[in-house]
Parts: sequence; structure tokens; C-alpha cells
Amino acid sequence: MLISILWNILVPIFLVAAAGFWGRRRLGFDSRTLSSAAFYVFTPSLVFRSLFFVEIEPADLARLLGFWLTMSALLIVLALLIARARRWEREMTSAFVLTVVLLNAGNFGIPLNRFAYGDAGAQLAVLYYTLSAIFCNTVGVLIASSGHTDLTVALRGLARTPMIYATAIALLARAFHASLPLPLLRAIELLGDAAVPVMLMLLGMQLSSIEVRQDLGPAWAAVGMRLVLSPLLAVACANWWGLTGMMRAVGVTQWGVPTAVISAVLAAQYNCRPRYVAVVILLTTLLSILTMPLLLSWVAGDALQVAFWSFGRS
Repeated sequence: MLISILWNILVPIFLVAAAGFWGRRRLGFDSRTLSSAAFYVFTPSLVFRSLFFVEIEPADLARLLGFWLTMSALLIVLALLIARARRWEREMTSAFVLTVVLLNAGNFGIPLNRFAYGDAGAQLAVLYYTLSAIFCNTVGVLIASSGHTDLTVALRGLARTPMIYATAIALLARAFHASLPLPLLRAIELLGDAAVPVMLMLLGMQLSSIEVRQDLGPAWAAVGMRLVLSPLLAVACANWWGLTGMMRAVGVTQWGVPTAVISAVLAAQYNCRPRYVAVVILLTTLLSILTMPLLLSWVAGDALQVAFWSFGRS
């Protein structure tokens, strides 16, 4: 089972990311252009399509939101307690919290859940990604700036995020049972299909710029919390919120993914130990190839078997 998970789910993800890594190092791929295309076109299309078609009851959506907020609060509190026990200064504390609570629910989490659980899992993964992006552009900014940035500044940055408008339009269209023209839906579907490979390529390109040039000691605490403690807490929280089936499997899986690459951008922008943050991103991404098969086999054995069978037929 573990070998099947590694081969069928994780190897494809790392192969596409490796192509991006190689392309930037050897061919000089421009990550800024590709990142802009993903930010303004591909990702909003993926979010709109997923939210417009996802089959989820309002009560289940409320439980999912409660689960996500509970996990975020728990990890922030635990990270602050550890930082206080280690007597880290403000910048190190902010960097540590960033690496623990900002998860790579997009570049890594969406394709992971698609390969693991099929299209239904990918749609739910997009919900978590949307929540993560909103959190990152608000609370994440406040954490990185050590509380020196006003909330209104963070909200203005959130207002410039196209994915927010894609989310709002999709939810309004669902609420009013709107019927969109088929050519428009097909165009959105094509653009959304491009999002996952582009995001994986970007992951590899972004990792290619990270260099390990410092003591790894402080980073291991963040690695342990992100890859081990976080999914364990997610299992407990999912049970407490009554999540079952695919919602539970995707929720726990998303909280076991590596640290988000965007945390390095925030750390660099606010001078919040950017080298330390980059090291944690690299370590959690590489080590996830060991931890993720164990997590997937534990939380979703039956769902994985269904997904393998479905991909084998397609």
C-alpha cells in the first residue's frame, strides 16, 4: 500500500515539480510570468469551477469552516507556546508561526488530493485552498509583520486577489441557481485544468531558488509540527467536528502538506527570517515524500483504493 501511494500519487507530483526546477535552473524559465498567469487566470478559473460544481450541503460547509478555523487557532497557539519556551525574539517567533500555520494547500495539496481521491477530493481541496489563501493574505501578513501592519492594509491586499472574486461569483451563481453559457463554462474548465500543472511547475521553480546555508536545528521544530503534529491534531479536530468520509480524508490530508511557498515571500517582504523560512519550506517539501504515504494509508485506505481503480480505468 505504501509503495502504491508513493508511486501513484507522490511521484507524479515531484516529477512535474522537478521539471519546473530543471527548467528554471537550466533553461532560465521566468517564474514571474508563469506566476502572474496562475494568479490572475488559471487559479481563479479552478476555484470558480470547483466551487460552482462542488456537491456540499451548507451544514457540511459550516463544519468544514469550523474545522479549518479550529486547526489554525490551535497551531498558532502551540507555535507561540513553543517560541516562548525557546525564548525566541519577535522575528523568529513570527517566522516560526508562519512556517507552521501556512500550508501548501494549492501547489501541493490540490494535485495530491486529486491523485489520492479523484475529482471529488480535488474539489474539496480547492475549498481548503481558498480558505488558506484568504488566511494568508490577512492573518499571514499580520504575523509576518509582527503585528506592525494595519489590518486595513492586509484587507486591501486581499481585495486585489482575483481568486476572492472568483469565489464570490461562484457562490452567488450557486445561490441563485444561475445557468452559465456552455462556451464560457468550457473555457473556464480548460483554464482550470491548466492550474494544477502550472502550480506544480511553479513549486519546482520556487524551490530551485532556495539554498540551505544555516544551522538546521531551529527548523526541525517547524518540520515536526507541520508534517507530524498538524495531521495528528487534524484527525482529532475532524472527529470533534463530525467530519466523515471524503471531507474528513481531504481535511486531514491538507493539514499534513508542506509549508506554503508564499510564506517565504511574506518573510522576505517583512524581513522575518526569510532564510529560515526557506529552509523549512525545502525540508517539509522533501520530507513529505516520507510522511505523506503513511498519512494517506492511515486516514483514507478505502478512498484511495477507489481512486486508484478510477484512474486505472480512465
